[in-house]
Amino acid sequence: MRVYQDNTAAISDNKGDGKRRSASSPFFIRRWFCLLCLLGLSVIAQPPASLSRDLTADNRPKHPHVQSTERLSRPEQSLAQRLLMETNRARSKEGLAPLTTSHGLEVIARTHSRNMCEAGELKHESEKYPVGWRTFAERMKRMGYLSGAENLAYRTYSGRPEDWARSVVAGWLDSPQHRKNLLDPTHRYVGIGVFVCRNGVAFATQVFSPGGVSAK
Repeated sequence: MRVYQDNTAAISDNKGDGKRRSASSPFFIRRWFCLLCLLGLSVIAQPPASLSRDLTADNRPKHPHVQSTERLSRPEQSLAQRLLMETNRARSKEGLAPLTTSHGLEVIARTHSRNMCEAGELKHESEKYPVGWRTFAERMKRMGYLSGAENLAYRTYSGRPEDWARSVVAGWLDSPQHRKNLLDPTHRYVGIGVFVCRNGVAFATQVFSPGGVSAK
């Protein structure tokens, strides 16, 4: 089985400090699954073109149609819960407090996972997404959040939520920048959204924030 992952995205409410937003370097790791990560992304300063190496043509989902997913049993809630369990288990091993779910962050995560499925691509930014939801910064601003970070991944779902979630989180932990987001002690809240496409590919979005209540 293969797990494909996107790079991370982050925004900060620090202003006037002259610092660039966080960025990571590309890498490739092969263990018992294949992991594909993209170039690092600064959602504030860098254009969407920085994500041009999203997926290879052979591995990109083949135009999954959202309307057809109604034929499936809709396991998204179970998959999201499993991701939360695995995420908090990893944090517990590092002596960190568990993350609490936030409705606003969940709206962002669920919407983005669905948009990625509709577009058939794994990206933080795309002109294919609806206006107001095209970048991580736009999505966070739309819901009133000032800072946060985002992890993305997709993997074929074969009917075993625990195995799917375990491998996705393991992949995130193997990536330095994904791991940093997942184990960041300043992150207190999380929103997790999963959307399963017609072809069985499940897109996952994990959105973190220091505050669980938006600024709206």
